[in-house]
Amino acid sequence: FMAVATKAAAIALLLRYTSSALLPIIDHWRPVLAALVVVTILVGNLGAMGQGSLKRMLAYSGVAQAGYLLVGVVVGAAIGWSATVFYLLAYVFMNIAPFAVIVARERAGAGESIDGLRGLGREAPALAWAMTISMIALSGLPITAGFIGKIMLILAAVGTGYAWLAVAIVAGSAMSLVYYLRVIATMWMGAPATAAAAAAAAASGDAVLAGAAPEADSSRHRELVLLAALMALASVVFGLWPGPLLDISRDAAAALMQLASR
Repeated sequence: FMAVATKAAAIALLLRYTSSALLPIIDHWRPVLAALVVVTILVGNLGAMGQGSLKRMLAYSGVAQAGYLLVGVVVGAAIGWSATVFYLLAYVFMNIAPFAVIVARERAGAGESIDGLRGLGREAPALAWAMTISMIALSGLPITAGFIGKIMLILAAVGTGYAWLAVAIVAGSAMSLVYYLRVIATMWMGAPATAAAAAAAAASGDAVLAGAAPEADSSRHRELVLLAALMALASVVFGLWPGPLLDISRDAAAALMQLASR
C-alpha cells in the first residue's frame, strides 16, 4: 500500500496542482523540477544497486520510478499528462506483484532478502514467473506495460524539447537492469535456499528443522500466488494490448486540459 497507493495519490495531486494553480508560472518551476527528475532517477537506481533486501531494493527502485513519472509533469500539456497517467496505472500492476511474492516468501520462512529467492524457480514456479515478469516490466523491457509507459514518456519528452530527459529515462532503465536481472538470476540459477538450509540442519543433527520445508504448505500463501500471477499477467496483457489504459490516460489528460483552460 505504501509503495503503490501513496505514490499514485501524490502524483495525481501533483498533476492536478501543476495543471491549474502553477500553470501560469510554469517557466519558473519547470527547470527546477526537470533537474530534480534527473537527480531522482540517478539516486534511486544507484541506491537500489547495493541492496540485499528486496524491500529496500524496491523502495529505491520506487524513487527512480517516481523520477520517470515526473517527466510527464515537467513536459505538461496533454501529451505529458497522459504519459504519466498511463505509466502510473502500469506501475500499480508491476509493483504489487513483487510485494505479493515477498510476503509469500516471508510466510514460507525464507525472509525478504534477495538471497532468499534462490531456487524459487524450482520451488514455486508461479511466484518465480510473477516476479520475473514484474522485474522485466519495471525495467521497461518490451511486451510489458512498463515498456509502453516509458516509450510514451520518452516521446513526450522528445516532442516538447526535453530530449535530455528522454536520455535520462533510457540511462536510468539501463542502470536498473543491474539489480532487476540480479533478482531474476537468483531465482532461476541459484541453488534452492530451503534445500541448503535443510542440508545444513541435517548435518548439525537437527532432524526437526531439516524436515521442515518452508514451501511444503503452499495453502498459507495461495491468495498471494494468485494476486502476484494476476498482476504479472496484467503487466503483459496491457503491454500487448494497451488500448484500455491508453483510453483512461487520454481521458484523464483531457479532463486536466479542461480544468487548465478555465
